[in-house]
Amino acid sequence: MAGDRPRRGGNEKRGFWFGLCILILYPLNSLLAKRDRGGWENLPREGGVILAANHISVVDPLIIARDLYDAGRLPHYLAKASLFRGPSGPIMRGAHQIPVHRGTADAAKSLGDAVEALKQGYCVIIYPEG
Repeated sequence: MAGDRPRRGGNEKRGFWFGLCILILYPLNSLLAKRDRGGWENLPREGGVILAANHISVVDPLIIARDLYDAGRLPHYLAKASLFRGPSGPIMRGAHQIPVHRGTADAAKSLGDAVEALKQGYCVIIYPEG
């Protein structure tokens, strides 16, 4: 029920980078994405949780982030390490995303980082086919 939904973004502290992303991307997402998806009421409102999603488009992370935010959670993605370099790097690190160093000896470290994020009560998003 809509009246039972937590406030947007939930109780987790957003910080500067999440706030900036919300300020810029939320209105854009509202204009470009259909809003008829459901099932978010099944997402736990607090505590660590893993969300496994399909990744069929480059906009999937933005759509899922919007839906999670509306459901009262902030997204913490396992994301390829190259996204942590260049202009997006400060945003990715500042928003506590989790780098995955594919094809390296450090690839397994991301799982330990994901477990730590779960212990901190974060919502961790994985793309199993990734």
